[in-house]
Amino acid sequence: MSNLTVTNVNGQVDLEGRTKAWCNFNGTGSISTRDSFNISSLVDITTGEYSVNFTDSFSAADYSVSGAAGSRTTASGFTLEAPSRQAPTTGDIRVSCITHTGTITDSDTVSLAIFGDLV
Repeated sequence: MSNLTVTNVNGQVDLEGRTKAWCNFNGTGSISTRDSFNISSLVDITTGEYSVNFTDSFSAADYSVSGAAGSRTTASGFTLEAPSRQAPTTGDIRVSCITHTGTITDSDTVSLAIFGDLV
């Protein structure tokens, strides 16, 4: 068996299983990201519904999304529906925040991690 030693890698290395896009954003008022990777913009569609747009597109729209939503000021956790009301595309995904009673609501904390192959 041979060993490979790498001392310097320039650019991004695309590894299987690695998160290809992620974000943490405030979904209330004028929505904004707290931190992100491979996210070009957010769009506030309507109450509790957001479009998350990718900087680098995925090779197919069958990527996997994991996430959570909740409130930093109350002990409220919301269900994060992703995708929501629109099929995901290679360039964006729509998500919704839903209370335990089924009401779509704005969330002051939305976090997503997206896994898949980039173009």
